[in-house]
Amino acid sequence: MLKKQRQKKHFQAEWQSMLAYQAAFCRTRKPEALHRFRVQVKKTKAQLHFLQGDVASGAISPLQILFKQAGRVRSAHIRVQLMRQYQMTNEDLIAKLEQIVEDGSQQFQIQSDNSAEALRRLYKRLNSAFSDKSDKSVLQLCRKRLKRLARPDQIITNLHKARKQIKELLYFHDVLPSSIAGKLHLNTTYLRQLEEAIGKWHDIVSLIQLLESEDLADLDMIARLGRRRRRLFVSIHGLSGQFADSAVYQALGD
Repeated sequence: MLKKQRQKKHFQAEWQSMLAYQAAFCRTRKPEALHRFRVQVKKTKAQLHFLQGDVASGAISPLQILFKQAGRVRSAHIRVQLMRQYQMTNEDLIAKLEQIVEDGSQQFQIQSDNSAEALRRLYKRLNSAFSDKSDKSVLQLCRKRLKRLARPDQIITNLHKARKQIKELLYFHDVLPSSIAGKLHLNTTYLRQLEEAIGKWHDIVSLIQLLESEDLADLDMIARLGRRRRRLFVSIHGLSGQFADSAVYQALGD
């Protein structure tokens, strides 16, 4: 049994951590704080998606607005990091991205101040909506998600969606007591490896799209990134092909 009190305790801890990282970023503007804020939002949304379903998804718009704004800032910052990693010398583009980070950070702080009361009300509403869940119902929820990923082509055809589903499953797995997690037989190591590979691929794709949208003439760099993208895709294809042979597949049994 996944008790209501366990769900609430986990939710409360994740929510408070989320607010702490939100406040830390508004105070320091450190990118890592914003990254951790987004991770905490994802963990919270995963728990709500599995345990409260559509009831929660229709109520979290104040949080979703902040999450999307943080994503814009985070995306620009990652692109700057990647450009420096690949020693790209287009300082005009880097300056443009850094301005997006600066302006977006200010907007995030304004939205944080304006949404404080709405978030307090949202927390109370969500915290009161948990209920006891049987082992059977929880296992069914997890297996339903796994079945969406059980065929390699389902992962390859929409990598971004697959990555999101994998991350949600891993975050929800952290909520489970050992009595239920043990019955699920989820190979979290394999899933994290697959999710991380997709994340690296997505970063390269995003950078290529940026360079092409800016009509930059560095064709050699775009070709270099394209080769990196293809290597990552081959790696993902190989990992996804192992899905049925991994311990993940055991979770679809019983």
